[in-house]
Amino acid sequence: MIFEANLVDVWKDQIYPCSLDIKENKIVSITRIDKQVSNYILPGFVDSHIHIESSMLTPRAFSEQAIKHGTIAVVADPHEIANVCGISGVDYMISLSEKTDVAFFYGAPSCVPATSIEASGASIGVSEIETLMKSNSIYFLAELMNYPGLINKDSSVIEKVTIAKKYLKPIDGHAPGLSDDEMHNYFSAGISTDHECTSYKEAMKKIALGVMILIRRGSAANDLLNLLPLFDKSPKNLMFCSDDLHPDALLEGHIDLSVKFAVNAGYNLFDVIRAASVNAVLHYNLPIGLLREGDSADFIVVDSLKEFNTLITFREGRCIYNEVKRKKKSVKLNIINNFNREEISVKDIVLLNDGNESPFIEVFDKSIVTKKIILPALIFSGLAYSDVSRDLLKVILINRYNTKDKPIVSMVRGFGLKEGAMATSVSHDNHNIIAVGTNDQDLFTVINLVIKKKGALAVVSKNFSDVLSLPIAGLMSNLDAITVAKKYSKLDKCIKNWGSPLSAPFMTLSFLALIVIPEIKIGLKGLFDVNSFKYLK
Repeated sequence: MIFEANLVDVWKDQIYPCSLDIKENKIVSITRIDKQVSNYILPGFVDSHIHIESSMLTPRAFSEQAIKHGTIAVVADPHEIANVCGISGVDYMISLSEKTDVAFFYGAPSCVPATSIEASGASIGVSEIETLMKSNSIYFLAELMNYPGLINKDSSVIEKVTIAKKYLKPIDGHAPGLSDDEMHNYFSAGISTDHECTSYKEAMKKIALGVMILIRRGSAANDLLNLLPLFDKSPKNLMFCSDDLHPDALLEGHIDLSVKFAVNAGYNLFDVIRAASVNAVLHYNLPIGLLREGDSADFIVVDSLKEFNTLITFREGRCIYNEVKRKKKSVKLNIINNFNREEISVKDIVLLNDGNESPFIEVFDKSIVTKKIILPALIFSGLAYSDVSRDLLKVILINRYNTKDKPIVSMVRGFGLKEGAMATSVSHDNHNIIAVGTNDQDLFTVINLVIKKKGALAVVSKNFSDVLSLPIAGLMSNLDAITVAKKYSKLDKCIKNWGSPLSAPFMTLSFLALIVIPEIKIGLKGLFDVNSFKYLK
């Protein structure tokens, strides 16, 4: 098979017309040609950090859309489903990915649960990490979110790191807002990446410690604009990732959008392409070709170096996308879940308050970082209620694994709802049920909708309700990406019509219980101060 196009040679920093000869899935030769050709051949794009479950799609459904945007591989951390189903959840994701067009390279979830002070549906301890790291299907130790445990030399955390080093596999980091001393102690333990940088200054400090910075463009967190100037200083330390990407966003684009934005912003084309492909392949030692003679024939063809529209996607010498719609055979899925919660009553979600000012949560658009605010609540007869006039709404967290646990109720500012309520079983990282709403009746109804479905996204108002079922672990749909995206978009539009200014309100809601991201979150024992790493009394 012969391809003729302009080669973007990331090894020589040159662009020239070439003839690409492919035989038996390998690139046999790359020959310069003296003729004018159209289109451009690039290495296929790699998402260097993503949780597939957060797309609410199966790996197959995700793959069918990602290849249209030039993605040929993803480095995936399956800790979402691991928090629900344990090591069997990791095995489940690997099995679902065996015959997909996109190559999925999974890590061993290092923090299941995220910390020892929170409960989840399962746990992955030292022995399970040893089992996973032995496997050829596991490429790295996934993001070490328990940075206090590592810095304070928690024995189980240290053992997991030691096991990864024994098997010569990279260790992913997760270290937002550390002091200089904490940063040094954390990364000197062998942590090699970080995807939580939100500022240029923070990223440069980590690069000075030898860290690879993953520039994130996700549905809830988008650090692209702040971090692109890093290409002027240390392009070899950069990769692109999405981290968490909702299905409607995937239909619009993937890593290709980060590439397009960076190149059109004036950054060096070859540096940007390497950040989207080469750097991740080399860092994680992935079996992906990089447009060299003898490499696996993994590449994409785009229309221009301005628009980067994918025309053809090749993997292992096989065309997996060529702008022609191909009918996909449906695949029967086994459904796994872990859900043990009875329906609640309205009295379960009351919030006692004596009228004094209390600490609450404030959220911000396109960020998973929150702020602690001190405000008086709206009080009637000793009970606090949502106050739409001040955008101070009830937020409720419910343990999905233990029906005896009482709901945790607090207040949050920033969702902007003028009516209705929303709830989800996608609640990082333990994936309990979390809801926010303008009144108790709608909150009660929307939470019970999620419980009835044993996992879902749902919205409710006085005269309306809708739900997106997530039967696989309460995290993923068993439907195709376009169908899921349409259902999700309908819910998202509904919340925005009810007043929310947030770009991705469901994604923002899902991170309110992740107690390793500053500054204040809601946990199963109340509000959690991340800075002091303890529950507020």
